[in-house]
Amino acid sequence: MKQLLGSLLQLWPAKQLLGVNRVQYASTVPTRTLFADRALTHSLSSPLTTLFLLLDECMQHPQRLSESRMMRKLLLAREQLEDLYATWKVGHDTHHKPFSVTKTIRDTLAISDLSQRSEVSLQLQLDKQTSLIGSKILFQQMLTCLLQNALESYEITDPYKIIICSAKQTPSHIQLDVIDSGSGMNSLALVIAGIYGFSFKAAGTGVGLTLARRIAQEVFGGTFAISSLPDHGTRVTVRLPLTGTISKTTNSLE
Repeated sequence: MKQLLGSLLQLWPAKQLLGVNRVQYASTVPTRTLFADRALTHSLSSPLTTLFLLLDECMQHPQRLSESRMMRKLLLAREQLEDLYATWKVGHDTHHKPFSVTKTIRDTLAISDLSQRSEVSLQLQLDKQTSLIGSKILFQQMLTCLLQNALESYEITDPYKIIICSAKQTPSHIQLDVIDSGSGMNSLALVIAGIYGFSFKAAGTGVGLTLARRIAQEVFGGTFAISSLPDHGTRVTVRLPLTGTISKTTNSLE
């Protein structure tokens, strides 16, 4: 039943959301760092939570430390924390290195606990060698924010929290889509979703979507758009050029 629902939802959201309550966010001016206090706290919460949960699991079941999957998740979460701190300390414009898009997406999902709370359908139409130039850790943070936002769009009691994460490649760019079938947003909520620090969600911080948008635009020179329909779901579309870099400035987030 769950697989059938997942298959149907892969076809349904694209038709339902196309052109409905859609916002294409204007480009922003690149800044030296994306991390104000709330943005940094928001970013650190994901790997810290992962580490706490994994270490607690290992304390209760020491034999799990010998599992390669467990060790991989622990090492990836630690690496993410270190990279986030380094990026916050020196600025994202010093981290322009090529990284594998496919591997980075898979690593991001591996260290998240989304699989414990939702069903993520991963659809990758990318060459395994495809790379982007920029900050790998901020790409991961952008994707984490989008996936977490998709999860939070569902009611806690909803038994089928299905999220579609797709990435496809064209000669000029990579398109990343994160689709949910949660509560959705009307036109006003879409505008408010672009305001830093404001959220309609009970547990929302108002940081995630804004941070994801700024990473897409400032770090990778891409575009960011949201299509949504109340009670039907939301699609976030990020398009990142395969070439090009951003200019360097020294402004902060706030």
